Amino acid sequence: MLSRRTFLAAGAGAVALGACGSASTSRGGGEAARGGLNLLVVTPEAEAGRSTRLAFVLQDDDQEYVTPKEVTLQFGPAQDRFTSPVVRGRVFTDAAPAPPYFTVDAELAPKGTVWAQATVEGKKATAPIMIVDARPGLGPGQLVPAVATPSPAGNAGVDPVCTRVPACPWHDLSLDQALKAGRPLAVLVATPAFCQTATCGPVLDILLDAASDVGDTVGFVHLEVYATRPAGPEVTRTPLAPAVKAFGLASEPVLFLVTPDGTVQDRIDGLYGTSEAEAALQRLLE
Repeated sequence: MLSRRTFLAAGAGAVALGACGSASTSRGGGEAARGGLNLLVVTPEAEAGRSTRLAFVLQDDDQEYVTPKEVTLQFGPAQDRFTSPVVRGRVFTDAAPAPPYFTVDAELAPKGTVWAQATVEGKKATAPIMIVDARPGLGPGQLVPAVATPSPAGNAGVDPVCTRVPACPWHDLSLDQALKAGRPLAVLVATPAFCQTATCGPVLDILLDAASDVGDTVGFVHLEVYATRPAGPEVTRTPLAPAVKAFGLASEPVLFLVTPDGTVQDRIDGLYGTSEAEAALQRLLE
């Protein structure tokens, strides 16, 4: 079962980080007979009035993941009232060890709870999505803050600089220096060692694989979430890395696609697979 993590940085100016997706599930119609579906919302929340990439997974009654050949969605104000046009989900099966997932782009409002209903081969499942006010965090059209991040010149207040084993190669250049290089950037905020589910840990390895298709035409920077290594369940008391605070994020992992002038072209929140990562990198080069 997927779970929702919430992290709180200690001290003044603390911000909450929710990660790995939320596990809102329903079989559509309450206690359905065996053979029903559970809809799980991977995207932690959506911003009111802004187009958001929403990601979902499906499980059967035995909590086994389902790979739909085709899935459609509707949204509405209540679990039994769906008023939006029907939209077709994009199904992805290349995020292993994360499960198969599907996405839609939706602009939802107002602030509060909106229900999603997925239909697969006549079976329906519903789940709530939290809609929040637009956040000041970094988004498309905004400039990436030119902050120092771990590099050979110093760890920029982060230890360890990479929780992947072995460490990834994307800490050779500080973000403020990478922004001066005049080439597109992919900036990934993720903490692979401390994910509690399979829906956020794989994203760094997936991006490492996708990076081979673009060679040196795109620069890559990986930012760990925490300033220090969390001690077991004390994650919520662990301070955030300075760069993550500067980004104003409400959740992680997040992949930012950044144009050569330092402007965010796109961001992918939460789970993604190889094909989504490759497509995002190609769009960055267009």
